[in-house]
Amino acid sequence: MPLSKLIFIFITTISLSLLASGSTEKTQDMSEAIDIVSNHYDDEFIRLFDYEIQNRAFARNGLEAAVRKNRGDKALPFNQAYLSLEMLNQERYRPMAQKYQLDMAPRWWTQMRTSLGEVASTLMPETSMTAIHKATLKYIPKLEQLARLAPADDKAFFDYVVAQEKAQADAMGLFLSGSPEQAATLLNTFVRNNR
Repeated sequence: MPLSKLIFIFITTISLSLLASGSTEKTQDMSEAIDIVSNHYDDEFIRLFDYEIQNRAFARNGLEAAVRKNRGDKALPFNQAYLSLEMLNQERYRPMAQKYQLDMAPRWWTQMRTSLGEVASTLMPETSMTAIHKATLKYIPKLEQLARLAPADDKAFFDYVVAQEKAQADAMGLFLSGSPEQAATLLNTFVRNNR
């Protein structure tokens, strides 16, 4: 097995393990934020939302790199549409992150994941996309749990969180099945409908 594939498998496994175990970058800042906010909200809700915020930073940073590096690539329209979704997500998530006192800046693990993910995606783009697609499908139930735990007055936002992840999964599925134009159209339509 090539070293690049092992690196990518390692990154994906560690990331999913961290989410499953609840060990999502419990730095001093996050611990303090959870302590402050948990007086009002469920700890699991805060942990899941913090992970999702970092996941969005990971996706945005990775897509910015992909768009920069792949100017003539057939994946460029898809990557541009996906990046548009992530930029919309930044706008939509910011007020909620502030409300729950969660920092949207990527922490060290998110930055490391982004760097390692860029290497893996450069060396094996299709394998990387397949792994990301599988991870996205496995992640949707966590976001559905997040939406169930969310306070009633924020339900619409957290329904959006689930919907945007499902749109990503659907678009990646189309891309992997050989329909990159349809994948880009799906994402662009989602962005346009959710502005």
